[in-house]
Amino acid sequence: MWRSFFPYAEIIGVDLYEKRLPAEDRISMLVGDQGDRNFLERLGAERGPFGLVIDDGSHRGDHINLTFETLWPHVGPGGLYVIEDLVTAYEPDYGGGPPGATGTSMSLIKALVDGVQHQSDVKPCAVHVYPNIVFIEMPPGKGEVR
Repeated sequence: MWRSFFPYAEIIGVDLYEKRLPAEDRISMLVGDQGDRNFLERLGAERGPFGLVIDDGSHRGDHINLTFETLWPHVGPGGLYVIEDLVTAYEPDYGGGPPGATGTSMSLIKALVDGVQHQSDVKPCAVHVYPNIVFIEMPPGKGEVR
């Protein structure tokens, strides 16, 4: 799907299990765990900066928070960070909880909204929240992204 949607982009997919795709220079698949900080740090350092990160991984709150914390610094100027399937932010089996619960992926998103409006360690320029998905914009600036 991403090959067709982004015909000129370098696409890096990550999955727990090896995936076989038709050979194409601009598309690669890596085996890695979204809950492995070291893997995510290497990914960002070796493959960033990114123009777009789409988190459609395990949907666990701790994984979403860790992945954002680790990869957000590797999103290039004007880039986007997307988190899908946010309904799990309210499901205990995925580390979620009721509205207002701390440590959930939704509490991360609420903190990002605060960062847009007020001082924060993470300063996105915009956070767009829709049912089950959020788009977080890195402030524009100079630099090259992939």
